[in-house]
Amino acid sequence: MKILIFLFFFFPISIFSQVGESYKSFLHSDFADFFHTAEIKRTPYRNGELREIKTGAFQDYITIYFYTDTVSLTVHEASLEIDRSWIEDESTAEFARDLVKSFLLDLIPAADQSRAMPAGDLLFNRKATTNKFALDLMDVFNNKQDSTSHQFSKCTVVLDNSKKEDKTFFRLRIAEK
Repeated sequence: MKILIFLFFFFPISIFSQVGESYKSFLHSDFADFFHTAEIKRTPYRNGELREIKTGAFQDYITIYFYTDTVSLTVHEASLEIDRSWIEDESTAEFARDLVKSFLLDLIPAADQSRAMPAGDLLFNRKATTNKFALDLMDVFNNKQDSTSHQFSKCTVVLDNSKKEDKTFFRLRIAEK
């Protein structure tokens, strides 16, 4: 019993929602809680549904999409789209870094998190690295590169900058293999 009490106090419980798991896990995740996310729209997509989600703040600049199946509500793909003007604004740039890092590290499957960690450290903590994925992520995030794609063991991560309706967006997409 003492071991359980020790574990409870010294190892905080974190709830993650990774691609490949249930959408219900996302609803109760640290990411959803911290960024006050809410589903605003659901439409048929492929063999399931595309769920459009907004954060509690900066809703005009940030949109999250989840592709889930309709039977088990498994998340097959998660995308984060951010208006580049919000990323490049000095007053919100740090929020953008935190959002991208949190989305990446909370939604990438557990088996691939250690390989994605250097990208989170470089993006948010500015910790130097030679990790190719981290450097490519920063190049796309900083708008020095249009796009990149990386294959991990359980997923594919695609980063790109694209135009839509006369605006430029940064997008981070994590999809099951």
